[in-house]
Amino acid sequence: MSEEKPTKKKKSRNVGQCVERGQNKFLLRIFQGRDSAGKRHYHDETFHGGKRQAQDRLRTLLTKHKAGESLKINKDTLNVFLEEWLDSNLDLKDSTVVHYRTIINLYIRPELGNKMLAKIEAGDIQTLYKNLKASGLSRGTISYVHTLIKKVFKLAIRRRRIPFNPMDGVDSPGGKRLKEEMSEKRASRVMTPDQVAAFFAAANETRFGLLFTLAFHTGCRPGELLGLRWSNLDVEAMSLRIQKAIKWQKGKKEGEPEWYLDTPKTEHGRRTLPLTERLVWLFNKHRKRQLEERMRAGRAWKDHDFIFANEIGEPYSQVRLWYICKKILKAAGLPDHFFPYSARHTSATLLMANGVNPKTVSARLGHSDVNVTLQTYTHPTDEMQAHASQEIERVLMGKKR
Repeated sequence: MSEEKPTKKKKSRNVGQCVERGQNKFLLRIFQGRDSAGKRHYHDETFHGGKRQAQDRLRTLLTKHKAGESLKINKDTLNVFLEEWLDSNLDLKDSTVVHYRTIINLYIRPELGNKMLAKIEAGDIQTLYKNLKASGLSRGTISYVHTLIKKVFKLAIRRRRIPFNPMDGVDSPGGKRLKEEMSEKRASRVMTPDQVAAFFAAANETRFGLLFTLAFHTGCRPGELLGLRWSNLDVEAMSLRIQKAIKWQKGKKEGEPEWYLDTPKTEHGRRTLPLTERLVWLFNKHRKRQLEERMRAGRAWKDHDFIFANEIGEPYSQVRLWYICKKILKAAGLPDHFFPYSARHTSATLLMANGVNPKTVSARLGHSDVNVTLQTYTHPTDEMQAHASQEIERVLMGKKR
């Protein structure tokens, strides 16, 4: 019986090597494997420093190699990766991308844009927030910048462009204090019924009476109101279909239109709102005046079918509406901290104060979640607090309504 020859163990290849190349200079080499043709591939890195530090660096590279991470240092700047991040958001609306780019160009690129993506640390980002605050930027805007930067570095980690996420060591500029500030700010923009009456009296002296009446009645966003067309109005059914909002191009290129109609962010944004007889009467009165303007304009009239248009049929921008709102507020003797969106805040708050179901209010505003309505657009007024005091006393004293 022949003896079996002992199998010779293959000598294992060192995956990592630290080769001295001169005084305080070392070549760090990591074997990365063979390709389909059998060719060996290595990661080579020159290290300047002592031997112990070079070996520490080699161990770090080996750990990254075993974890499947890239061993190359990404030399792209944050500016370069910001473009990659913007291009990665394929499901975003054009208007949202334009808004993101504006925030990035104003507040992120000037201080961090030219830094290497892989070299940015938590301290750099925290310093950015500190400088933005010192410049007078609101806590809300800084918090928005924070949200965008988090998204950028999250993608950088997913695409293995950086070894660690610097945002892990960054304190949020938002938090409880931001929520309190935002709540106080929104509450200050809610009008009382007497203020609304004064606003209506001044607005009805302008060509924007119906627009602002509709704003308070429906709680529609300014862009939704300005994007309304006569085809959205059903006089017989006494209803109004909210389907699109008007958007204006910022930094538009030559030949591009100044405005376009955009669909709502969610399906709940498309909604049909019932109208009162008085509102239908106001629409008919408004249409008659617009037909008279159309006849006077003749060939100069632009037939876009907008309900709210200027003397030649062109739509209004939200900037123009803001300017008109300020003039109406001044004429009515009202505080100038109100603005077109105040109608939306006021409508929701007054409906809730008078016992309208929160889900109904949410549907009118076009929200997909009733919690958004409760947290964002409804604020306890003095009248609501007084009513609550009366109600709790009635209950505790056992009185009937």
